[in-house]
Amino acid sequence: MNWINIVLLLLGIVIALYAIYVAKKAKADEAFQSVCDLSDKVSCKKFLVSQYARPFGIPVSPTATVVYIFLIIAEWLGYTTFVMWSAGFMLVIVAILALLAEVKLKTSCLTCYGTMLVAALLFFGNYFHWW
Repeated sequence: MNWINIVLLLLGIVIALYAIYVAKKAKADEAFQSVCDLSDKVSCKKFLVSQYARPFGIPVSPTATVVYIFLIIAEWLGYTTFVMWSAGFMLVIVAILALLAEVKLKTSCLTCYGTMLVAALLFFGNYFHWW
């Protein structure tokens, strides 16, 4: 078990839970401003309430929370290679979602970038044996 992986996965859970919070608050109150809503061009809320945050009808943030919990269990059981490749897959998916936010919504999603950073550190850190 790698404690750096566990910490990164816990950070991923925090980001995903914050994204769930922002989405719920923004849907209930259009005037809601989250910490990551810096402008019209940098807005988590704009992405999280859009159709792009629910590809195929599946909400991204709750799904990510469940995946992170599953990966913590996998890491705890010693399946670090599985965690690494899962993080690589997550990195690709989140990069596509962030690109959609940039191109279609004309906004940057900081929760997307945070999730990409976590996934990139998990993948590359394990692939190159940085820890």
